[in-house]
Amino acid sequence: MTPQRLRRWKTALSAFLIGLLLWIGVHSISRVNAQSTPTNPQIQEGLLLYQNGNFAAAAQQWKQAANQSQQNKLPIQEALALNYLTLAYQELGQNEAAQTALNRGLTLVTPDSQASKNTVLARLLNTQGSLQLSQGKATAALESWQKAEKVYRQLNDLAGTAGSLINQAQAEQSLGYFSRARSTLTQSEQLIAQQPDVNLRLAMALNLGQMLTQVGEFDRAKATLTAAQSIAQANHLNHQTAALFMQQGNLAYAQQQLPEALDAYQQVLKYGDRPETQTKANLNRLHILIAQRQWSEAQALASTLAQFLSQQPPSYQTLGQRLQLAESQIALRLATQAPSTQAIAQGLNQAIQQARQTQDLRLESFAVGYLGRLYESTQQWADAEAVTHEALNLAMKANADESCYRWKWQLGRILKAQGKTEPALVFYREAVDLLQSLRRDLVSVGSDLQYGFREQVEPVYREYVDLLLQPRNGQTATLEAIKTAQQAIESLRVAELSYFLRSSCLEDRRRPLTQLMHPETALLYPIVLDDRIVTLLNLPDGSVQMITRPVLSKQVEATVAQLRTALEKPYTAPEAKELGQELYRWLVEPAEALLQQQKIKTLVFVPDSELINVPLAALYDGKQFLLERYGVAIAPSLQLISPEPKPLTPTRSIVAGLSLERGGFPPLAFVPSELKAIVQKLPGSLLLNEQFTSRAIANAVENSAVTVLHFATHGQFSSNVDQTFILAWDKPINLYDLKDLIEKRQQPFRKAIDLLVLSACETAAGDKRASLGLAGVAVQAGTRSTIATLWSVDDESSSLFMETFYAALSQPGTTKAEALRQTQLKLLKDPDYRHPFHWAAYVLVGNWL
Repeated sequence: MTPQRLRRWKTALSAFLIGLLLWIGVHSISRVNAQSTPTNPQIQEGLLLYQNGNFAAAAQQWKQAANQSQQNKLPIQEALALNYLTLAYQELGQNEAAQTALNRGLTLVTPDSQASKNTVLARLLNTQGSLQLSQGKATAALESWQKAEKVYRQLNDLAGTAGSLINQAQAEQSLGYFSRARSTLTQSEQLIAQQPDVNLRLAMALNLGQMLTQVGEFDRAKATLTAAQSIAQANHLNHQTAALFMQQGNLAYAQQQLPEALDAYQQVLKYGDRPETQTKANLNRLHILIAQRQWSEAQALASTLAQFLSQQPPSYQTLGQRLQLAESQIALRLATQAPSTQAIAQGLNQAIQQARQTQDLRLESFAVGYLGRLYESTQQWADAEAVTHEALNLAMKANADESCYRWKWQLGRILKAQGKTEPALVFYREAVDLLQSLRRDLVSVGSDLQYGFREQVEPVYREYVDLLLQPRNGQTATLEAIKTAQQAIESLRVAELSYFLRSSCLEDRRRPLTQLMHPETALLYPIVLDDRIVTLLNLPDGSVQMITRPVLSKQVEATVAQLRTALEKPYTAPEAKELGQELYRWLVEPAEALLQQQKIKTLVFVPDSELINVPLAALYDGKQFLLERYGVAIAPSLQLISPEPKPLTPTRSIVAGLSLERGGFPPLAFVPSELKAIVQKLPGSLLLNEQFTSRAIANAVENSAVTVLHFATHGQFSSNVDQTFILAWDKPINLYDLKDLIEKRQQPFRKAIDLLVLSACETAAGDKRASLGLAGVAVQAGTRSTIATLWSVDDESSSLFMETFYAALSQPGTTKAEALRQTQLKLLKDPDYRHPFHWAAYVLVGNWL
């Protein structure tokens, strides 16, 4: 993760107009701002410095411009300088100074008939929104950007209006208003199409493409960027073409389409006529080559980049590039022992000296911190510890929490490696706490969200939990350490879903674990660590137990993958039992005595890693499947579960499905009989084939007190939001559409829907984290419980399964977990459907009562 990307956490898209200025060149500034907006050389010089990353010098120029304008009694020019000054202060992490400059600027301009004054007011409102969003005030930011949009519309400023709309979409996304965010971005697209100036249209399209990537609208992002690219190439605008290819590479990288990303960055080299553009593309290429383990190509490119950067004069831009190169060089050295430690250290020491000359504490912190990482990689523990402490102190002076967590994590690793467990735990805990406070910023970080999470966030939690649960002084982990580890795992699960959904709203939905304990129910947290599986067991009497089994994580991963493959093939029953028994020994067998003592009937798992990709009801003890003894449910996070039992009010359903071929998916011949049988047991609306449209579902949900939603249609769960959907007649309904149609219910019907059933879905082939899609559906829909299939099951057995399930669920006192268990048992005892392929695919997610 580069310093440049970290800085974007603070300012994001609110610098949209500056982005436009830097795109088309400062000499066109008056055309962008408004014809009568006053400027002076200091403001323009500040823009150039800002473009080169020299934020301190830019701030100095704009501060002088503001003072000079005040002395000359030029309030509009002063307000403009203060607007830019606020952005520079944000980049420098000086939020109090930014707020002071902004407040002063706002007092100088009020809406009136003077166009230049209103233009500056709109910019200040945009900047105010940026500052508010960086402080976690998404609602206030949205209001500021809406006010800016209103002013820009009055000025008939298409670029300003589009920029304000893109900013609004960011705030709406952060607040969880996904439908509104997409609608807002659509308005921006329409404005872009109206823009007559080709340069401005391309700049607006680039910003829109970046935002669409950030909110997970990958297909729309690609379409936007491709269309803009055609325009740029047709007009022989090489610089713009290169910038658009750069963003296409970032888009492909966000989707982990690494070959496509490499191709796009190669195109940047073809069209980019500026050294800084080519260097940026090559640094991105280097990162991907390392990820693909293409060592010889990576070494050659790293050597070329090192030689080139060593010949460049000192600047903020080259300093940032040096640091990005150093990060890749360290990763390359760990894998191949090249380049040499001395060469990397020499480059970092030069970067440290340059950072000190610029007086940028955050860049100096990164340069020093990377040197500490280099010492860590060579096991020079004393030097690594001392240098990382220095990096942390610099980051603290700069108020750069996003850097502080990184160096606290690094110190935790260094101390752990030296056997200094207690001080290591202190730094790990502080790093986790910082990540919690930074989550709203982190979720807005941009395109490579999931990859960044796996590289920079998840390992912090896992290493912390691993250290907490290790024996110390010959004693097993204390109860306090076990509970702390459990809370950290809960936080990790919520963080992972927040990143996946690109929303920071889940934190507000967390409930204390004590509210979830229920008689005859045990809660299990299986945690896969590098050298062992640790299961944290929560029992109804309030006790928490830790059970450890020595097994390598690679062995667990292989067993899970083999079991999943075996379960999906009806002719491999013996193999499925053997593999299921292996997992049973690791996860459940050590707890059997405790489960029997407390007469447990239901097991609720919070599965770790790939464990959620297999149906845990199919674990085998040598004689019986797990479902023959227990009801089984899973939860992406127990603290996100609504603990209420199923409603006593009469059940009303909406059942919908497709029996005909649609969208390239095969027909489901037994769907009509499945839906009719359900409606007979649960009165409600039935929507089949042409009747099952997204609009029809929205209307039905909006105006009824529905408690059960049942969809018998194709669907897919994926680790990519845009590839997780259920198929309606008119279009696929994605996660955000599903959330929106449920949330649009009229006030009398706003109670949470009790049950969502997806009876013909499957996880994406080859996607190890496809279960994120299932968890995302369960959380995003806002329903208490979700039943879904992990793979596409036989159409006829599915119809029988659902008819049996609803009959069992209608019995008084029967929980969802028990109804699912009874249904699975019925198929297990049927000679035609006894193989787990037919019954194990169904999983209950969420509330099991």
